[in-house]
Amino acid sequence: MKGFDPKFKDFPDYIIGITKEIWEDRGIATLHDYYAPDIVVRSPASVVVGNQDVIAATMATLAEFPDRTLFGEDVIWCGTPEEGMLSSHRLHSTATHAHPGVYGAPTGKKLHYRILADCHAINNQINDEWLIRDQGAIVRQLGHHPKDFARDLIAKGPRADDRPFHDQRVYGLVDGLLQRVGPRGERGGRAAVAVHGLGEGGGGAQRSGAVSQKLTRVVRDGGSGGVAQFHSSDRGVTLNNGGEKTNKMRPCIRND
Repeated sequence: MKGFDPKFKDFPDYIIGITKEIWEDRGIATLHDYYAPDIVVRSPASVVVGNQDVIAATMATLAEFPDRTLFGEDVIWCGTPEEGMLSSHRLHSTATHAHPGVYGAPTGKKLHYRILADCHAINNQINDEWLIRDQGAIVRQLGHHPKDFARDLIAKGPRADDRPFHDQRVYGLVDGLLQRVGPRGERGGRAAVAVHGLGEGGGGAQRSGAVSQKLTRVVRDGGSGGVAQFHSSDRGVTLNNGGEKTNKMRPCIRND
């Protein structure tokens, strides 16, 4: 596979192989190599931007479940190494609830549950991931009812930096995306960036406006030769640069 480590024979081997290195082999440091610096990882609990936060989340999980394993059951995929590969990975996880954490005081119970991870990879790195785990199975095995667990989470409320596309995360993401695309005059392309999810909690319109101002500043200072137009609302900000508009529920780069 062009751009990928030759030790992987195909894309499923890559997905299963790096999962083993990270979890079974406890190669947390390999996340610097296999996850792009500006990766976006989305789950029902949060949106994590950047591999540093991914590493922190991985270490927090291992602190609560030190013997956690992830066994790959199946990988379906499409794409090409040159243009990017898409995968959907079904996993069976085992873990012992040995220490306090997200799921409360340690119970010592051994858990079995499944996970689905959808990834985009190019040049030997994952740069976009959607992740969901069977929380119902986890909390039931810990002796709780899923509804009670959900109510408890809602009552506690999200931490400020766990809100999807929290201000500072958005600013960093926008800077990263525009840096990768480059000013229109340099790359000869049209950049379209959409950032959504800013309306979580109060002040969504205010946050959207702030990001819109930042986008305006970045594009203007970057010397873009195109016309940049912005739409901000409680749902997010859309950048229309050079006549190319994006209105998706994920950060998007288009350069053509």
